[in-house]
Amino acid sequence: MGLVQDAIVLAAGGYGKTSGALALIFKLGGETENLVWGCVQEALNKLSTAWWEQSSSDKTAIKTLGRRLFSPVANRLGFEYSSGEDPDTTELRTLAISYSADCGDEGCVTILPGEDVQD
Repeated sequence: MGLVQDAIVLAAGGYGKTSGALALIFKLGGETENLVWGCVQEALNKLSTAWWEQSSSDKTAIKTLGRRLFSPVANRLGFEYSSGEDPDTTELRTLAISYSADCGDEGCVTILPGEDVQD
């Protein structure tokens, strides 16, 4: 987790390559731990914030990466909560569904009735 945070901070500050930080994040696609996914989501948000003045295509690329990473997690865990599951699974499911929806994943957006999700 610290490696992801360091890579993003260095990239956002111009001291490291953004491509390297994104490659590291992309390699975490098979991760199953809630804390790691929380760190990835935070890193993508930081990068998106640092790119506030970039073109819309660059910002869209971050959202696309978010969808490519988080949507499979949401689909793997499913959209139904069960009373017997552990808290980490519940938190990961919530994070994956909400971040996928925030990134514009249509499958996740449609299961969140009443939510105003914008691209």
